[in-house]
Amino acid sequence: MKETIYHQARVAAVVARKSLGQWIEEAVLDKLRKENVQQPAKPNGRS
Repeated sequence: MKETIYHQARVAAVVARKSLGQWIEEAVLDKLRKENVQQPAKPNGRS
């Protein structure tokens, strides 16, 4: 991953008060929704 992209994602996660992993997961799901791709079911215990 490009360092500048990583930094932008990290800053966005901090501003949103989320972990970087959570922020990236939500970004990927958003992109999948926009591209109308079927999403896998979430495993138990994750929201």
